[in-house]
Amino acid sequence: MPTKKPTPALPPLFALLALTAALTAALPAPLLAQQPSITAVVDAASYHPTLGLPGAIATIYGTSLAASTASASSFPLPRQLAGVTVTWYGVATPLFYVSPTQINFQVPTAADQTPGIGNSPGAVVTTAPGGTSAPYDPQNATPSAWQAGGLFSQNSSGCGPGSILNVSPSGAALSLNSTANSAAPGSWISAYGTAIYEPYPGTDGEAAPANPSPKTGGNLEAILDLGSAPSLTLFDESSFWGGLAPGFAGLAQYNVRLPETLREGCAVPLQIGYNQSITQPVVLSVHRGGGPCSDPPEAGLGRILWQKSISETTGAPVASESLTVSLQASPGKLAPPPSAFTDTCTQPGNVCTSTLPEVQTPSGPACAMPGYISLDAGAVTASGPGLPSTPVPSLPYQDGHIGGLSAYQANLPSGTIQSGHFTVSASGGANVAAFQASLTIGSDIEIQTPLSGIAAWQNCQNFTVTWTGGDPNSWVTLQFVLQHPGYSAVVFAFQTRTSRGGITIPEPLSCPQGAPTPALLRIQVDPDPSEIAPFSAPGITLGGQASWRYIHDFAASYSVGPGASPSQ
Repeated sequence: MPTKKPTPALPPLFALLALTAALTAALPAPLLAQQPSITAVVDAASYHPTLGLPGAIATIYGTSLAASTASASSFPLPRQLAGVTVTWYGVATPLFYVSPTQINFQVPTAADQTPGIGNSPGAVVTTAPGGTSAPYDPQNATPSAWQAGGLFSQNSSGCGPGSILNVSPSGAALSLNSTANSAAPGSWISAYGTAIYEPYPGTDGEAAPANPSPKTGGNLEAILDLGSAPSLTLFDESSFWGGLAPGFAGLAQYNVRLPETLREGCAVPLQIGYNQSITQPVVLSVHRGGGPCSDPPEAGLGRILWQKSISETTGAPVASESLTVSLQASPGKLAPPPSAFTDTCTQPGNVCTSTLPEVQTPSGPACAMPGYISLDAGAVTASGPGLPSTPVPSLPYQDGHIGGLSAYQANLPSGTIQSGHFTVSASGGANVAAFQASLTIGSDIEIQTPLSGIAAWQNCQNFTVTWTGGDPNSWVTLQFVLQHPGYSAVVFAFQTRTSRGGITIPEPLSCPQGAPTPALLRIQVDPDPSEIAPFSAPGITLGGQASWRYIHDFAASYSVGPGASPSQ
């Protein structure tokens, strides 16, 4: 059985990826007198716009970034290469590679205070023989930029087969994972990416030692598709190791023992997560016994959601109503577990005595996965009380971090979603035969407590929300959501039946209170599982479910005891 420690060396492929990731075709060198200009700052593995995770490898694209092409030849990495420097919020960065159109560098850690050139404390600046670039702020320039690392791909695109090594049972031999050389369930692999955590203090630009220590804490995890994509799988120390790759700077290595239950296939998605960061998905080939891979049969699942959202986060209520008909298929897909709700407010006075577990939802780049397809059901229409037969067009759709999909989606006229009987009809298409899916939507609640801008648990007082009406069998979930670049986190969540008419939540932590934390207060109304309507059609092998939802969003804050929130 191979050790969980990192492998002692990496093949030349990964040295190339670490030093010159995402090299573009050579372009004519610009005139030396031209001023450098930055057009994008991306993660060097995923190519997604990045806010720069400390210690990670990142890439700058632009024009006139250098007068020539040069690569670092040894460690520690230089802070100036071919007359080029990069200043990251005032700190000169270690450099891997420079060219007229691209620079690969390591994002400085907090302990690194090496003075930069063109010192701009709020932006990224490059200098070259042609001058100094204008400051570039990744967050302002690209609102979708995220705070996470990525996994390298073999085709240097950020998607597709990952830069992953199969580890032999003895741990002595390494081979590149591919469709002809799969990893077996229960075996070990090593995946490589940009760091999703800070390296050791004071090591910016330096090569990691031959036997680096593992990264500890922070919920380091591998995320694999176990058949109900994506499935979250946590690994303990006996089956997961994460740290810096020996002999390189900023290159992360993840040794993972694949679960025995991992499905086989030629495109099993793999992601790595740490705290609220998560990489993009890359492809792993898996086959019992190794060797050439083969995909299990594809299975399809249908989901229909009628949703009405009312937002009071910026003043007057703004309502939006939508319908999504998602018909997705993938190799080895399994039916999802049945929906379930937990009443956390069963004490007299509807007082809540517990909270639901914290839920974090990372965002970030998506990748199309071979074998993950959207099913064609022909022309789709919707109808209901006051809604004549209305076309529902097929539009681009993202399922978690799986991209390249489509779903039937429509924005509905105001007042469409209400208590009553609704129907989705499909004429039948290339993958799915004609079907009708009918659903009875329950009524929404009327919230009686003024909530816009409310400060929950102020002065250590209980927080109470009351409502009237609504489907008595439905469920109300009250959530405090923290929104950060790259992820959102539900830190406090309480749930009860609509028929209770209210929720009272004691201050979760002991007083005295900490500083107020801005949050999104979300009150969500969902039907009881018994009210979710199943539907079926040839081509949807796992069947489908039609459901409804009401969402009420408010700008709010909360004040709790010291240490306030685990995700602050």
